[in-house]
Amino acid sequence: MIHTRQVWWTAVIALAALAGCQSSGDRSSPATPPAGTVAGDSVSRPELQAIAGTDWILERWSEAEPAPGDVEVTLRLVDGRFAGSSGCNNYFCTVAAGDAPGALVVGPPAGTRMACPEPAMGVEDRFLQRLGAVKSFRFLEGRLGLVYELDGESGMLLFRAQSKP
Repeated sequence: MIHTRQVWWTAVIALAALAGCQSSGDRSSPATPPAGTVAGDSVSRPELQAIAGTDWILERWSEAEPAPGDVEVTLRLVDGRFAGSSGCNNYFCTVAAGDAPGALVVGPPAGTRMACPEPAMGVEDRFLQRLGAVKSFRFLEGRLGLVYELDGESGMLLFRAQSKP
């Protein structure tokens, strides 16, 4: 009986120690926003499927630089792939959720190779380079932001949802 009681108490203490090691939510300081938000902004970092079911149109190369109005770049998530128009040609690339909320693993873009006049070719080249370098996504005031790292440069492509007819 004493041996059984010792085993039981040892198991209870071990379970309590393990439970203390588990994370029970965000234990960061109040100055650090919880996962999924950025302090002071209307930003969220949801799951990858939140992008699906919407046609997105490139609105800005960055907060400071609008995309050209005469060349339309689109993006849609379908069956684990981004696909759309890159301004001249149709493109696609694989995409999967990364290890952290909002993190993405994007494969190299591929697509049709029709030659187009400027500015469409320049827009297409710029977009496809950045798309292949995307590391994460988030929503910012209703817009989709794709965050990329390319040649030491970080930036965010901003898309608006296409209006439904």
